[in-house]
Amino acid sequence: MISGKKVQLRGITHEDVPLIYQWVNREDLRDLTGTLYPVSEYEHEQWIKNVTTDSKQKLFAIYVDNSCIGTIGIKNIDYFNSNAELFISIGEEAPDYCGGGYRCS
Repeated sequence: MISGKKVQLRGITHEDVPLIYQWVNREDLRDLTGTLYPVSEYEHEQWIKNVTTDSKQKLFAIYVDNSCIGTIGIKNIDYFNSNAELFISIGEEAPDYCGGGYRCS
């Protein structure tokens, strides 16, 4: 776990998967996630499995006050050149996360 002043980054758990599945299928977030069509549970499970076992990717759940509000990760990790691509997705719309450094839809 990585803890900061406002958030904690935790490894993805089985409890996080259904929530992330809901977010990936939100129509209003599709253009932000690169998902063009609804994702099946099977496809989502396969994606989670691929991301969590790929040495060139790392995915974390973003927690605020013990509630998962989104995900953050790195992909295309290039160990030789010491770089990677960062991605962040805030799925929760709760007004408590608006302002104060959190992005809201």
